[in-house]
Amino acid sequence: MSRPSVITPPVVATPLRPGAADLRVVWATVRASLLRYASNPIMMLRSPIVPALMLVTVLSLYVSRRFVPYGLYDGWLERRGEHLAHGADRRLLERMRAADAMAHDAPTVDVSATLATIAATATRARHSTIPVLEDGRLAGLIAYEDIRDTLLHRGELAAVLLAADLATPVDVVTPGDSLRVALSRMNARAVDAIPVVDSEQHRRYLGVLSRADLLAAYERELAHEV
Repeated sequence: MSRPSVITPPVVATPLRPGAADLRVVWATVRASLLRYASNPIMMLRSPIVPALMLVTVLSLYVSRRFVPYGLYDGWLERRGEHLAHGADRRLLERMRAADAMAHDAPTVDVSATLATIAATATRARHSTIPVLEDGRLAGLIAYEDIRDTLLHRGELAAVLLAADLATPVDVVTPGDSLRVALSRMNARAVDAIPVVDSEQHRRYLGVLSRADLLAAYERELAHEV
């Protein structure tokens, strides 16, 4: 006799503010799973806690969607007074491109740059990160915190470290990506700026898109819409 497998309820994607129809879909899905579960006595004996977990999952989903109406990127602009829950504002961010807000003049360093060169470049940068390039292609980013930590804690080793040693991999956007996509990727990595490249495959560096520049471009466009 083969051991029955545990039935896992499917994941249901719901919008941020569920209405009655959305909750009916969730309940119908869980109810179907409970009925399949109840039809197998052996499974009920083996895993009596599964129905309770299903119920807790549904309640958690409802409570989180009810009291946390904004996602990561929507919440950031919401705290600035921009209500992206409105359809017009949401469509505006989706319509605007990274090319509309990116900075082309952000200072960069080569992978062979010394720590002294990196520190000098940081004094001229508006953003909290410095792009590291190799033959014009993005090799990674160096955050100000990494420069400070290296100067304070690496001792004699700091004198021989190069930009290639400090650069960390990073998500990117292309000029054709929407500002909504760019903001989502910044929030996913908890960064305030993201590099813009020609394509994710070739990663030829074009500039930097920061949160501040993104919001400024959004507010300018919003003023034209009103």
